[in-house]
Amino acid sequence: MQYFTNENNPDTMLDCARLMVEAVPLVMRTIRVESHRHAPADLSLPQLRTLGLLAIHPGISLCVLAEQLGLLPSSASKVVDQLVTRVLVTRQEDPADRRRAILTLTEDGKEMLHSSRQAILPYISERLATLSTDEQTTVAAAMSLLRKIFLPDRDAQLDPAADLETK
Repeated sequence: MQYFTNENNPDTMLDCARLMVEAVPLVMRTIRVESHRHAPADLSLPQLRTLGLLAIHPGISLCVLAEQLGLLPSSASKVVDQLVTRVLVTRQEDPADRRRAILTLTEDGKEMLHSSRQAILPYISERLATLSTDEQTTVAAAMSLLRKIFLPDRDAQLDPAADLETK
Protein backbone atom coordinates (compact mmCIF):
# COMPACT_ATOMS: atom_id res chain seq x y z
CA MET A 1 0.00 0.00 0.00
CA GLN A 2 1.31 3.43 -0.93
CA TYR A 3 1.33 6.09 1.77
CA PHE A 4 1.50 9.80 1.10
CA THR A 5 3.64 11.90 3.39
CA ASN A 6 3.89 15.38 1.85
CA GLU A 7 0.37 16.84 1.90
CA ASN A 8 1.23 19.85 -0.24
CA ASN A 9 3.03 18.03 -3.04
CA PRO A 10 1.01 18.44 -6.28
CA ASP A 11 2.25 15.07 -7.56
CA THR A 12 1.03 13.41 -4.37
CA MET A 13 -2.39 15.03 -4.76
CA LEU A 14 -2.57 13.86 -8.37
CA ASP A 15 -1.64 10.32 -7.30
CA CYS A 16 -4.33 10.43 -4.63
CA ALA A 17 -6.86 11.75 -7.16
CA ARG A 18 -5.95 8.96 -9.60
CA LEU A 19 -6.45 6.32 -6.92
CA MET A 20 -9.82 7.81 -6.06
CA VAL A 21 -10.91 7.99 -9.71
CA GLU A 22 -10.00 4.31 -10.09
CA ALA A 23 -11.52 3.07 -6.82
CA VAL A 24 -14.79 5.01 -6.57
CA PRO A 25 -16.36 3.58 -9.76
CA LEU A 26 -15.58 0.05 -8.53
CA VAL A 27 -17.25 0.76 -5.20
CA MET A 28 -20.22 2.46 -6.88
CA ARG A 29 -20.68 -0.45 -9.30
CA THR A 30 -20.84 -2.84 -6.35
CA ILE A 31 -23.31 -0.62 -4.53
CA ARG A 32 -25.48 -0.30 -7.67
CA VAL A 33 -25.49 -4.06 -8.31
CA GLU A 34 -26.31 -4.89 -4.70
CA SER A 35 -28.91 -2.13 -4.47
CA HIS A 36 -30.63 -3.43 -7.57
CA ARG A 37 -30.45 -7.00 -6.28
CA HIS A 38 -32.10 -6.02 -2.98
CA ALA A 39 -34.52 -3.37 -4.24
CA PRO A 40 -38.20 -4.19 -4.43
CA ALA A 41 -38.94 -5.88 -7.76
CA ASP A 42 -41.11 -2.98 -8.87
CA LEU A 43 -38.45 -0.32 -8.20
CA SER A 44 -36.03 0.28 -11.08
CA LEU A 45 -32.41 1.27 -10.62
CA PRO A 46 -33.04 4.81 -11.99
CA GLN A 47 -35.91 5.15 -9.51
CA LEU A 48 -33.69 3.99 -6.66
CA ARG A 49 -30.90 6.35 -7.76
CA THR A 50 -33.44 9.18 -7.92
CA LEU A 51 -34.47 8.50 -4.33
CA GLY A 52 -30.82 8.57 -3.31
CA LEU A 53 -30.14 11.85 -5.10
CA LEU A 54 -33.23 13.48 -3.60
CA ALA A 55 -32.07 12.41 -0.14
CA ILE A 56 -28.76 14.20 -0.73
CA HIS A 57 -30.20 17.16 -2.64
CA PRO A 58 -33.73 17.91 -1.38
CA GLY A 59 -35.47 20.41 -3.62
CA ILE A 60 -33.33 19.56 -6.66
CA SER A 61 -34.81 20.50 -10.02
CA LEU A 62 -35.70 18.05 -12.75
CA CYS A 63 -32.94 19.31 -15.07
CA VAL A 64 -30.25 18.91 -12.44
CA LEU A 65 -31.65 15.51 -11.46
CA ALA A 66 -31.54 14.40 -15.10
CA GLU A 67 -27.93 15.54 -15.39
CA GLN A 68 -26.95 13.70 -12.21
CA LEU A 69 -28.69 10.53 -13.42
CA GLY A 70 -27.19 10.81 -16.90
CA LEU A 71 -30.66 10.89 -18.46
CA LEU A 72 -32.50 13.22 -20.79
CA PRO A 73 -34.91 15.50 -18.91
CA SER A 74 -37.87 13.72 -20.52
CA SER A 75 -36.60 10.35 -19.23
CA ALA A 76 -35.94 11.76 -15.77
CA SER A 77 -39.45 13.24 -15.82
CA LYS A 78 -40.91 9.77 -16.47
CA VAL A 79 -38.93 8.35 -13.55
CA VAL A 80 -40.15 11.15 -11.29
CA ASP A 81 -43.75 10.69 -12.52
CA GLN A 82 -43.58 7.02 -11.53
CA LEU A 83 -42.22 7.91 -8.08
CA VAL A 84 -44.85 10.62 -7.61
CA THR A 85 -47.58 8.10 -8.54
CA ARG A 86 -46.18 5.73 -5.91
CA VAL A 87 -46.15 8.60 -3.37
CA LEU A 88 -42.38 8.24 -2.88
CA VAL A 89 -41.62 11.74 -4.23
CA THR A 90 -43.48 15.05 -4.26
CA ARG A 91 -43.28 17.57 -7.06
CA GLN A 92 -44.24 21.12 -6.15
CA GLU A 93 -44.18 24.25 -8.25
CA ASP A 94 -41.49 26.69 -7.14
CA PRO A 95 -43.34 29.84 -5.99
CA ALA A 96 -40.42 31.97 -7.22
CA ASP A 97 -40.30 30.36 -10.70
CA ARG A 98 -43.30 28.47 -12.05
CA ARG A 99 -41.09 26.78 -14.68
CA ARG A 100 -39.18 24.99 -11.92
CA ALA A 101 -40.51 22.06 -9.92
CA ILE A 102 -39.18 21.30 -6.46
CA LEU A 103 -38.65 17.56 -5.94
CA THR A 104 -38.53 16.04 -2.47
CA LEU A 105 -38.81 12.62 -0.87
CA THR A 106 -41.95 11.70 1.00
CA GLU A 107 -41.75 9.75 4.24
CA ASP A 108 -42.51 6.59 2.25
CA GLY A 109 -39.69 7.49 -0.16
CA LYS A 110 -37.27 7.96 2.74
CA GLU A 111 -38.32 4.61 4.20
CA MET A 112 -37.94 2.83 0.83
CA LEU A 113 -34.45 4.27 0.41
CA HIS A 114 -33.49 3.42 3.99
CA SER A 115 -34.70 -0.18 3.61
CA SER A 116 -32.84 -0.57 0.34
CA ARG A 117 -29.61 0.76 1.83
CA GLN A 118 -29.96 -1.41 4.93
CA ALA A 119 -30.33 -4.49 2.73
CA ILE A 120 -26.90 -4.01 1.12
CA LEU A 121 -24.97 -3.35 4.34
CA PRO A 122 -24.32 -7.03 5.13
CA TYR A 123 -22.68 -7.57 1.73
CA ILE A 124 -20.53 -4.45 2.04
CA SER A 125 -19.66 -5.45 5.61
CA GLU A 126 -18.52 -8.88 4.40
CA ARG A 127 -16.19 -7.22 1.89
CA LEU A 128 -14.81 -4.88 4.54
CA ALA A 129 -14.30 -7.82 6.92
CA THR A 130 -11.52 -9.05 4.63
CA LEU A 131 -9.46 -6.02 5.71
CA SER A 132 -7.46 -5.75 8.91
CA THR A 133 -8.82 -3.62 11.75
CA ASP A 134 -6.29 -0.91 10.90
CA GLU A 135 -7.34 -0.98 7.24
CA GLN A 136 -11.01 -0.77 8.21
CA THR A 137 -10.21 2.24 10.38
CA THR A 138 -8.35 3.82 7.47
CA VAL A 139 -11.29 3.24 5.11
CA ALA A 140 -13.73 4.71 7.64
CA ALA A 141 -11.52 7.77 8.12
CA ALA A 142 -11.12 8.19 4.36
CA MET A 143 -14.90 7.96 3.80
CA SER A 144 -15.46 10.58 6.49
CA LEU A 145 -12.94 12.91 4.85
CA LEU A 146 -14.37 12.35 1.37
CA ARG A 147 -17.86 13.07 2.64
CA LYS A 148 -16.57 16.28 4.21
CA ILE A 149 -14.94 17.59 1.03
CA PHE A 150 -17.73 16.48 -1.33
CA LEU A 151 -20.77 17.63 0.65
CA PRO A 152 -23.54 18.97 -1.61
CA ASP A 153 -23.22 22.53 -0.30
CA ARG A 154 -19.68 22.59 -1.68
CA ASP A 155 -21.15 22.07 -5.16
CA ALA A 156 -22.88 25.48 -5.12
CA GLN A 157 -26.21 23.66 -5.29
CA LEU A 158 -25.12 21.72 -8.38
CA ASP A 159 -24.84 24.65 -10.80
CA PRO A 160 -27.89 26.89 -10.38
CA ALA A 161 -27.54 27.97 -14.04
CA ALA A 162 -28.74 24.50 -15.03
CA ASP A 163 -31.73 24.81 -12.74
CA LEU A 164 -34.33 25.90 -15.28
CA GLU A 165 -36.68 23.22 -16.45
CA THR A 166 -39.67 22.84 -18.63
CA LYS A 167 -42.10 20.02 -18.42
